[in-house]
Amino acid sequence: MSSTLTRPEARPQEYAVPAPPGGSSFAQWLASWTVALRMARRDVRRHRGRSALVVVMVMLPVAILIAAAATLFGVNATDLDKTVGSAQARISWPQPTTVMTSPSGNMSSGGMAPAANLPGQRPSQDATVAEMAAALSTTLGGSALPVFQHDTRWVDGERRRLVTDLALDARVGLGDKAELTSGRWAESESEAVVTPEGERRGIPTSGRITVQGPDGERELTIVGTAKAYTEWGGMPALVVLPTQTELAAAPGASGAGPSFLLVREAPVTWAEVKGLWKYGITTTSRHVAEHPPTESEIPAEVRGDDGGSQESAFVVLLGALLFVVVGLMVAPAFGVGIARQRRALALSASNGATTPALRRTVLSQAVVLGGIGAALGVGAGLLAPPALSWAIAQVRPDVWLPTSRPPWWFIAFIAGCALLSTFAAALAPALRLGRLDIVGVMRGQAVSPPLSRTMTLAGAVLAALGGLATIGCVVAKTPEIPVVVAMLVLFLGAVLLVPACLVLCGGLGRLLPVSLRMAARDAARQRTRSGPTVAAVMGAVAVLTVFGIALTSDTAQRAKEYSPRNAPGRGMVTIPYTLTDTGAGGDGAQQARRIDAEIATVTTTVQQQIPGATLVPISRLGKGDGSFQPGVATPVFGVQRPGCSASQTVDPMATPPTGMTVPGADPSATSGVNPCLEAGTTAMRPIRVVPAATIIEQLGLTGAEAAAVRDGAAVVLGTHLATGDKVNIVSAQQTSSADGSSMKTTDMTTTPMKALVRTTTSDTLGRMLGAGMFLSPETVDRLGWPTVTDSVLVRGPDGDAISKDEQQRVNELLADDEQLWVERGFERDDFWPMAILAGFLGLLALVVTLTSTALSLSEQQSLQSTFAAVGATRWHRRLMAGAEAAVTSTIGSGLGLLVGLAPGIAMAIALTRSGYDPLTGAQVADDPIIQIPWPLLLGVALAVPVVAAFLASIAIRREPGVTRRLS
Repeated sequence: MSSTLTRPEARPQEYAVPAPPGGSSFAQWLASWTVALRMARRDVRRHRGRSALVVVMVMLPVAILIAAAATLFGVNATDLDKTVGSAQARISWPQPTTVMTSPSGNMSSGGMAPAANLPGQRPSQDATVAEMAAALSTTLGGSALPVFQHDTRWVDGERRRLVTDLALDARVGLGDKAELTSGRWAESESEAVVTPEGERRGIPTSGRITVQGPDGERELTIVGTAKAYTEWGGMPALVVLPTQTELAAAPGASGAGPSFLLVREAPVTWAEVKGLWKYGITTTSRHVAEHPPTESEIPAEVRGDDGGSQESAFVVLLGALLFVVVGLMVAPAFGVGIARQRRALALSASNGATTPALRRTVLSQAVVLGGIGAALGVGAGLLAPPALSWAIAQVRPDVWLPTSRPPWWFIAFIAGCALLSTFAAALAPALRLGRLDIVGVMRGQAVSPPLSRTMTLAGAVLAALGGLATIGCVVAKTPEIPVVVAMLVLFLGAVLLVPACLVLCGGLGRLLPVSLRMAARDAARQRTRSGPTVAAVMGAVAVLTVFGIALTSDTAQRAKEYSPRNAPGRGMVTIPYTLTDTGAGGDGAQQARRIDAEIATVTTTVQQQIPGATLVPISRLGKGDGSFQPGVATPVFGVQRPGCSASQTVDPMATPPTGMTVPGADPSATSGVNPCLEAGTTAMRPIRVVPAATIIEQLGLTGAEAAAVRDGAAVVLGTHLATGDKVNIVSAQQTSSADGSSMKTTDMTTTPMKALVRTTTSDTLGRMLGAGMFLSPETVDRLGWPTVTDSVLVRGPDGDAISKDEQQRVNELLADDEQLWVERGFERDDFWPMAILAGFLGLLALVVTLTSTALSLSEQQSLQSTFAAVGATRWHRRLMAGAEAAVTSTIGSGLGLLVGLAPGIAMAIALTRSGYDPLTGAQVADDPIIQIPWPLLLGVALAVPVVAAFLASIAIRREPGVTRRLS
C-alpha cells in the first residue's frame, strides 16, 4: 500500500496574511499604540468591576490632593464677596509703624519707622473711630464704613450663649457681604437683624431679645433677617449698628481698632495699596486680588519667591508620595489582570505578536484607566471644596471653608504623577512578558521566573541604607526633604525584598496546615500576582506604624510635661477677658460692679447644680490683663530674686545678670525664659490674691505656718526667690512706647515681706493655681495695691472631687466663655486620631487583599473545578480561599511592621528630643521618648489577615462547573 504526498492548495488571495504596513517606524509605532488603546477601551468596558476599582484607586488620592490645595492657592471671587462684598477694599486700623504686605495679604513685613498720619488727621493713637473714617474717606474718596465685631452673650432663659455680632451700617448696600432677606436693616442702636447662624443658635426672628456685653445688658428689637459675613468670611448671629460710644472711642495706636470697608466706584489699585503702607495701613483690595501685580512690582520682603524653592520641593514631594501610593494601590489589580490574560497573550505571541506589541496591550490599559482616574480625580478635587463649603453652610453657617482653584501647573503635575504611577504599576509585569513561556502557559503551567539574587541583594542594601539614613538624618537635624527621601529609599528596598520573603514563606509552608501550606506555596509560585498585594498591605501597615509610634511618643511627652493647675478634683471658672480687661469701658468702679455681678451669677448657677459646693473668688495682683497700651501707665509687680535688680524684676526688656539661669533648667536651652521674671505681672507666673483660709486649706498648712498666713505672710513658690523667710516685692508704673520697642519704668518701690517658701513640685504648683506667689486680700489692701478678680475657685461638698456629671450640668448653664474646668490630671486625646488612622489604613489593606484574592479566584475557576471533581467540598474551597487571603496579608502586615519601625522611631526622636520643663518653663534637651503602641499595631496586623480570610471564605458560594467524562 502506498501513499501520495500532496501539497496543500494555496490559500485564496482574499485570506492571505496581509503584509506589514508600510511607512516610517514612527507611523508603525503609532498605529500599534492606536490598536492597543482601542483594545484597552474594549477590555475596560468588558471588565467593568476591575476597571472601576482601578479608576477609584487612582481617583481618590488625586482628588484629596487637589481638594487640599484648593484652600492654599489663589483667590476665589466667592471669598471676596464674603469678606469685601460690593466694596472695593477692606482697610485695617493704622499700625504705629510702617508696613508692607503681599498682594494677597498673606505675607507682611513691619518696619521700625513711625507711621505717618493721614492728611489732616491727628496721630492715630488720639483719633476716634469717626475721625479715622472721615480721614480715610477724604484721602481715598468714597465712604469708609467702620466694621466692628463683638463676642456678645445672648440671654437664653437661664443660660447665656456666646454669639458673634457684626456692627456696621449695611443700609448703603454691600452686596453679598450683607444681604437682607426679610424686614429691614437696623436704624438705631436698639435694633438688630438675625442671620441664619443666629436662627441656628435659637435667636427668634422677631420680637425682643436681651444681650449682655461689657457695658451690661440691653434690649434689642429684631427688625429683619439677613445673610452677612464677618471680616474673615464667617457668619455672625446678629447684625447691628455701631454705637455712638464705639464711634467716639479712640482705640489707640495698638492697631486694635475696627476695620473699614471702602465704598466707591473706582477700584483700589496696587499703587494705592503701596501708598497706604507709610500710614501703617494694610489693605485687601478686590482689584489687586483679581489682577495681581507683576513680580517686579512686589517688594522683596513680601515676595512669595523667598519660599519658592521650599514650595517647589514640597510639591515634588507630594508628587513622589502620590506616585508611591497610587502605584501600591493599583499594582495588585494589574498583576492579577495580566495573570488572567496570560493565555490570550500567549495565543497572540504564538500567532506572531512581538514582545513590544504584547507590552503595549498591557500598558494601554494603564494609560486608559490612569487617564480616566486622573481626570475624574481632578474634577472631584475641584468640585468637592465648594460643594463641601455649601453643605457645611447649610448646617453651620458660622463655619467658613475657604476655597480657590489651584494653579494649572499644580493640577497638571498631580494628574501626571497619577498617570505615570499607573503606567509604572503596569510596567513591571509588562516587562516580564519578554520571558513569556508560551508552551507552559498553554499547558496551564504558568509560574513566576526564578528569584533574582541581584534584586534581593539590592533590596537588602537599599532597605538597610534607607533605615540608617532615616534615623541618622533625624539625629543630625537635617531638613525634612532628605529624611523623606531616606524613607522612600527604605520603602523601595523593602518592595524589592518582597519576592524573597514570599519564597522564604513558601519554603516554610511545610510547617503549616494543608490549606495554608498550599496558599503559601501558591503565593511563592505566583509572585507576580501576590507580590503587589503584599507590597500594598506592607505600605498601609508601615504608614500606620510610623504615625502610631510618632503620635504615641508625642502623647507620652505631653503627659510628662503636663503641669496641673489646681488640686485634684477641684475646679476653676475663669471670668471672661471682656470683663477683666481695662479697656472694657467705664472706670474701675464700674468694672468691679460688672465682675461682682458675674461672680454672683456663677455662684448661684454652680450651687444650684452642686449643692454644698464652695466658691472662692480669686484675684490677680495688677490691673487688667497685664498688657500695655502705648502711652498709658500700667502698674506692674514682681517678686525680686536675689541677684536681680528692681528694674530687672519688672521690666521684660531688661537684660538679666550674666550667668544667671532658672534653677533646674538646662543652661544651654533656656531661650525665652528670663530668670529674673518668675513671678509677677510680666513674669511666667502671676501673683494671686487669695483669702488666708483658702490658702491654708489649699496647701494643707497647719500650726505656725497657718498662723503666719493669717498674720499676712506671703507664700512663694521657689526657694531661690527668698532669703530665709524674707522676700521682696517690686512695684512700679510702666509705659510702653508707641511702637512697643521700649518701656519706661517709674515710681519703682521695693517692699520686703515675710513669706513661707515652698519647693517647686508638680503638686505644689497645681495647688497654688499656677501662681508664683499667694497674698492675702488684707495684705494687698494695706499696701494699696490694685487687683482684678479673674477667676472663681470651686470645691466640691466637704472637699469631695467634682464629678464629670456635675461639671457637665454646670457648663450647660454657664456662659459659653466661662466654663467650669476641673483638674483631673493629664487626659489622653489621641484615641480618636489613632482609631481613625488605624481604621482607614486597615480598610485599605483589606480592600487590596480582597481585590487581589477575588481576581485570583476568578482566574482559578478551572482549578476550583478540579478540586470539586476530586471531592473537595465547599468548606475545603472556602478554607483555601481564606488561606490565600490570610497568607498574603500576614506577610504584608509583618513586613509593614518591620519597615515602619525605623521611620517611626525617627519621627518620635524628632518630636520628643526637645521640650520644656513644666516646673521652670525653660526649654530642655532631654532624651527622646520612644513608645511603640504594640497592642494597636499587633491588633491591626492580626485583624487584617483574620478579617480578610473570613470575607474571602464566605465569598465562595456557588459550586464550580464540572464536566462528566463519558466513555
